[in-house]
Amino acid sequence: MGIADNIVFNAPFVLGRFHENYIARPWQAMHTPFVLARFYRQARGDYQAPLIRYGGGNEVPNSYSVHLHPGYSLEEHKRFVGAERLERHIVFEYKFPLGYHAEEVDEAMLRAVRADVGVDQVVPDVEIKNEDPLNDYDYDSEEHQAIVASLIAEAEAFESQVEGQKTRS
Repeated sequence: MGIADNIVFNAPFVLGRFHENYIARPWQAMHTPFVLARFYRQARGDYQAPLIRYGGGNEVPNSYSVHLHPGYSLEEHKRFVGAERLERHIVFEYKFPLGYHAEEVDEAMLRAVRADVGVDQVVPDVEIKNEDPLNDYDYDSEEHQAIVASLIAEAEAFESQVEGQKTRS
């Protein structure tokens, strides 16, 4: 077997209701034991992808980013969860990392999404408040105009100093 060949194995004993071959490409070979463990847990019915809470703000209710395992397609995930059921929630899909953003996801839907072994992680969306003082700054105020005028005066004084040094040399 060459390095570019795929590693194909049939795992009906692990997959239960799935009868497809799982294809692991060489760059995925290090993931294979983890994938088999996931399939085993899914067949038992107790697999749940991790729900990662990063914090740093307030979580947006019922809004998630779903990251899929490398080599697992969004179409496969839709077949597992139910394409019609899932399509109502997907706002946009992204290619790297492969996954999608979903909104208005209830608890039952979240459990169904996390039960798919092709899901690496689910991340709740977080609302981050923009506390940038420049957004609230009044550029038209007299104070701002005075600061700008003083900066212009300093720049002009510096230029005249530089010009004076050039004429002396």
